[in-house]
Amino acid sequence: MTLSIPSLRRVAMPLLGLALVLLVAGPVLAQEPVRVRLDPAGSSGVSGTATLTATNGGTSATLEIAGLPAGAASSAQLHAGTCAQPSASFASMPSVTADSNGRGTATGPVRFRGDQDVPLQTFVDGDHVIVVTGLGRVLACGSIPRVALLPTTGEPGLLLAAGLLGALGLFALGGGLLLRRA
Repeated sequence: MTLSIPSLRRVAMPLLGLALVLLVAGPVLAQEPVRVRLDPAGSSGVSGTATLTATNGGTSATLEIAGLPAGAASSAQLHAGTCAQPSASFASMPSVTADSNGRGTATGPVRFRGDQDVPLQTFVDGDHVIVVTGLGRVLACGSIPRVALLPTTGEPGLLLAAGLLGALGLFALGGGLLLRRA
């Protein structure tokens, strides 16, 4: 059976398109910040957002907290589990001190044991939460959503996708050359 150029195109073009979609698609891209809504715990009145951004091998977190007493300090930690049942914390985030209006913002790295960067893909699986504590209790909590991450340059996933695209291109080119000779 010999493939004609139109039938080869009907096979190769959808495969190439599918490879590109699989490479690029996802609910949220790793390069896009992941936003987490922090809801009050009990009647604390404290709420806010955490914005998580992938950095070179780690994660940067920006916390925006409201509802704290003026001058009060709070800290945030990553936990596995849910807001109703968090596990022990495994990474720390920047500390926030409230201004005179009870609002505070802080940006800094997400760290394990204070000095080890924590990659974003470690905790954007839908099974982790951010817990904000202060004043001797839990003040707010938010579930980190599941996020489809793109591999960064040099990671095996990107190399695999590039290899697949290259193989599809060579297949299409080789098929075209064979058809031309026939």
